[in-house]
Amino acid sequence: VLENPKIIYPDITKEPRFHLDSTGAYVGNTGYSLGTDDLYLLGILNSRLSWFAISFISIPFGTRAGEYRYRMIYQYMEQLPIRTIDFDDPADRARHDRMVKLVETMLDLHRQLGAATSEAAKKTLHGVIANTDREIDALVYELYGLTPEEIRIVEGEASQ
Repeated sequence: VLENPKIIYPDITKEPRFHLDSTGAYVGNTGYSLGTDDLYLLGILNSRLSWFAISFISIPFGTRAGEYRYRMIYQYMEQLPIRTIDFDDPADRARHDRMVKLVETMLDLHRQLGAATSEAAKKTLHGVIANTDREIDALVYELYGLTPEEIRIVEGEASQ
C-alpha cells in the first residue's frame, strides 16, 4: 500500500506542506501519509483556510523563525473539516473539477520550478505559483461559504 500514490506531510511544520508522492517513497517517523492521491483533498489541505483551522486544532510546538510550528498527528488531523462534494449538484461538481485542475497546474508549476535553471525563469514561476495558490484559496473560501469578513480574518487582515 505504501508504494501507491499518497499524500505525505511532516509531523511538525509551520506552514501547509502536503505533497503528492507518486514515487512509492516510504515516510519515516517524522512524517505521515494519507492513502489517497485525491487532488481535491490536496488542494483543501494546502489552503490558507485549512492552515487557519489547524492553528486552532493543533497545539503549537514552539516557534522557529518567528512562526509557530504545529504537530500534525492523527488526533488533530482527524478534526480538520473537509468539505465533501455533492456530485449530483452541477455547481459542486464544477467546483471540484476546478480544484483538481488548479492542483494539477500547481504540481506542474512545481515540476517546472525544479527544472528551471535561470533566475528569471524561477522568479516568473514563483509569481505564477503565488497566483495559482491565491486561486485555490479563493475556491476554498467559496466551497466553505466564507463571507468577506471571514476571509479577512483567515488572511490575518481583520480590523483590530
